[in-house]
Amino acid sequence: RDGGRPILGYILEKRDTSSNRWIRVNREPTLNPRCKSDNLTEGAMYEFRVFAVNEVGNSEPSLTDRPVRAKPLKARPSLDVDSRLRNLTVKCGDSVRLPVIFDGSPQPTIEWIKD
Repeated sequence: RDGGRPILGYILEKRDTSSNRWIRVNREPTLNPRCKSDNLTEGAMYEFRVFAVNEVGNSEPSLTDRPVRAKPLKARPSLDVDSRLRNLTVKCGDSVRLPVIFDGSPQPTIEWIKD
């Protein structure tokens, strides 16, 4: 029982379903309803549990309904084109290197088309 004390925060733990070991996700109790869990293995199944924390101690854990599979976050493809490339002139027959940094998740497929 909580003894009627206010909740100071929550602790999140994760467990790869192939293991019996629970790992704490957040260092300090948080009141934020969102918590980022790093070091997940893509494709692995995880269970999560939450403890409420107050002056009396930790509550019993609240478990997820079922394990969840770790997937990469989706991110819209983006290009970082150097401003020097915007008005580039090259003589016919000369070679040119065009550094373009791109990112996205899943990793975008890049196609270079001449003309």
